[in-house]
Amino acid sequence: MASDLVPIALFATVGVVIWLIVFYNHKNKAVFQQTIQKALDKGEGISPSSVEQLLQMQQNPQSDFKRGILLVCASIGIALYSYIGDVDRDIAAIAMFPLAIGIGYLLLAKMANKGQ
Repeated sequence: MASDLVPIALFATVGVVIWLIVFYNHKNKAVFQQTIQKALDKGEGISPSSVEQLLQMQQNPQSDFKRGILLVCASIGIALYSYIGDVDRDIAAIAMFPLAIGIGYLLLAKMANKGQ
Protein backbone atom coordinates (compact mmCIF):
# COMPACT_ATOMS: atom_id res chain seq x y z
CA MET A 1 0.00 0.00 0.00
CA ALA A 2 2.79 2.44 0.85
CA SER A 3 4.54 1.72 -2.45
CA ASP A 4 1.39 2.85 -4.26
CA LEU A 5 1.57 6.24 -2.59
CA VAL A 6 5.00 7.11 -3.98
CA PRO A 7 3.91 7.56 -7.64
CA ILE A 8 0.74 9.31 -6.51
CA ALA A 9 2.76 11.74 -4.38
CA LEU A 10 5.23 12.30 -7.22
CA PHE A 11 2.56 13.22 -9.76
CA ALA A 12 0.62 15.26 -7.20
CA THR A 13 3.78 17.26 -6.44
CA VAL A 14 4.42 17.90 -10.13
CA GLY A 15 0.80 19.00 -10.52
CA VAL A 16 1.02 21.37 -7.56
CA VAL A 17 4.24 22.93 -8.86
CA ILE A 18 2.73 23.49 -12.31
CA TRP A 19 -0.42 24.94 -10.76
CA LEU A 20 1.66 27.35 -8.62
CA ILE A 21 3.60 28.56 -11.65
CA VAL A 22 0.43 29.17 -13.65
CA PHE A 23 -1.27 30.83 -10.65
CA TYR A 24 1.55 33.29 -9.98
CA ASN A 25 1.98 34.12 -13.66
CA HIS A 26 -1.75 34.89 -13.85
CA LYS A 27 -1.54 36.95 -10.66
CA ASN A 28 1.36 39.02 -12.01
CA LYS A 29 -0.52 39.71 -15.24
CA ALA A 30 -3.62 40.75 -13.28
CA VAL A 31 -1.58 43.17 -11.15
CA PHE A 32 -0.03 44.65 -14.30
CA GLN A 33 -3.46 45.17 -15.84
CA GLN A 34 -4.80 46.72 -12.64
CA THR A 35 -1.88 49.16 -12.60
CA ILE A 36 -2.63 50.27 -16.14
CA GLN A 37 -6.36 50.49 -15.35
CA LYS A 38 -5.71 52.71 -12.31
CA ALA A 39 -3.56 55.01 -14.42
CA LEU A 40 -6.29 55.25 -17.04
CA ASP A 41 -8.96 55.91 -14.39
CA LYS A 42 -6.90 58.80 -13.02
CA GLY A 43 -6.81 60.31 -16.49
CA GLU A 44 -3.10 59.86 -16.98
CA GLY A 45 -2.05 59.18 -20.51
CA ILE A 46 -0.06 56.03 -21.11
CA SER A 47 2.41 56.26 -23.93
CA PRO A 48 3.47 53.16 -25.86
CA SER A 49 7.02 53.64 -24.62
CA SER A 50 5.90 53.49 -20.97
CA VAL A 51 3.89 50.30 -21.61
CA GLU A 52 6.90 48.77 -23.32
CA GLN A 53 9.09 49.78 -20.40
CA LEU A 54 6.65 48.15 -17.94
CA LEU A 55 6.64 44.96 -20.00
CA GLN A 56 10.44 44.88 -20.08
CA MET A 57 10.55 45.28 -16.31
CA GLN A 58 8.46 42.12 -15.97
CA GLN A 59 10.72 40.09 -18.24
CA ASN A 60 14.09 39.24 -16.79
CA PRO A 61 16.66 39.07 -19.60
CA GLN A 62 18.41 36.17 -17.86
CA SER A 63 15.24 34.07 -17.39
CA ASP A 64 15.84 31.95 -20.51
CA PHE A 65 19.39 31.22 -19.37
CA LYS A 66 18.23 30.27 -15.87
CA ARG A 67 15.50 27.99 -17.23
CA GLY A 68 17.96 26.36 -19.62
CA ILE A 69 20.49 25.65 -16.89
CA LEU A 70 17.78 24.34 -14.58
CA LEU A 71 16.39 21.96 -17.20
CA VAL A 72 19.83 20.71 -18.25
CA CYS A 73 20.70 20.05 -14.60
CA ALA A 74 17.39 18.27 -14.06
CA SER A 75 18.04 16.01 -17.04
CA ILE A 76 21.53 15.22 -15.76
CA GLY A 77 20.03 14.36 -12.38
CA ILE A 78 17.43 12.07 -13.95
CA ALA A 79 20.09 10.34 -16.05
CA LEU A 80 22.40 9.87 -13.07
CA TYR A 81 19.53 8.48 -11.02
CA SER A 82 18.78 5.92 -13.71
CA TYR A 83 22.42 4.80 -13.91
CA ILE A 84 23.30 4.90 -10.21
CA GLY A 85 20.00 3.73 -8.78
CA ASP A 86 18.62 0.26 -9.12
CA VAL A 87 15.92 1.28 -11.60
CA ASP A 88 15.03 0.67 -15.21
CA ARG A 89 17.50 2.20 -17.68
CA ASP A 90 14.64 3.53 -19.81
CA ILE A 91 14.31 6.39 -17.34
CA ALA A 92 17.49 7.81 -18.88
CA ALA A 93 15.52 8.31 -22.10
CA ILE A 94 13.09 10.51 -20.18
CA ALA A 95 16.04 12.78 -19.37
CA MET A 96 16.29 13.68 -23.06
CA PHE A 97 13.09 15.76 -22.94
CA PRO A 98 14.22 18.34 -20.36
CA LEU A 99 17.70 18.26 -21.93
CA ALA A 100 16.33 19.22 -25.36
CA ILE A 101 14.12 21.96 -23.90
CA GLY A 102 17.00 23.25 -21.77
CA ILE A 103 19.31 23.43 -24.78
CA GLY A 104 16.59 25.33 -26.62
CA TYR A 105 16.34 27.87 -23.79
CA LEU A 106 20.11 28.26 -23.73
CA LEU A 107 20.12 28.92 -27.48
CA LEU A 108 17.34 31.49 -27.04
CA ALA A 109 19.37 33.22 -24.33
CA LYS A 110 22.44 33.26 -26.59
CA MET A 111 20.47 34.71 -29.50
CA ALA A 112 18.92 37.37 -27.23
CA ASN A 113 22.38 38.41 -26.05
CA LYS A 114 23.58 38.74 -29.64
CA GLY A 115 20.64 41.01 -30.45
CA GLN A 116 21.56 43.46 -27.68
